[in-house]
Amino acid sequence: MKKCETMDAETVFLSGLLHDLGKLVFDNFFNEEYKKVASEARKNHEWIRDVERRLLEIDHNEAGYLLAQRWQFPEPVINAIRFHHDLPEKAPEECAIAAVVHIADYCSRKAKIGDGGDSEEIEPDPRALEILEIDDTILPGLLEKIEQDREIIESFTLDLE
Repeated sequence: MKKCETMDAETVFLSGLLHDLGKLVFDNFFNEEYKKVASEARKNHEWIRDVERRLLEIDHNEAGYLLAQRWQFPEPVINAIRFHHDLPEKAPEECAIAAVVHIADYCSRKAKIGDGGDSEEIEPDPRALEILEIDDTILPGLLEKIEQDREIIESFTLDLE
């Protein structure tokens, strides 16, 4: 793995747990507006980030980043929140934890675990795969392992309905 020597399990776990912090901000402080965002994303089969940007003029990555920065989270966690969807264009070279979170987000969506607020599938970012040295032979095995551990993984999700 490139630039991963300083990754520790606690920081990676915390980053994964908080990567969509901006969605909580939107839901808490702009609940009616965010319901409209999620409804429109599902109805029009759009990625929720695109609808967030169009209707709220900011996406959950940026909103979460601003809060994490204000709360003085550790830099790797801030980077994971901000860049888990934007690795190739914006992330600093040392953003390996953002790559881990991106691939975990991809795998969760692919396995249909949790709810990202839309029904769109994302593709794994080639830069994230490169940073983590994941090739075409590893990803299917990872998805299979997730399926085997589905019950344990789903025990971390909330049923809000």
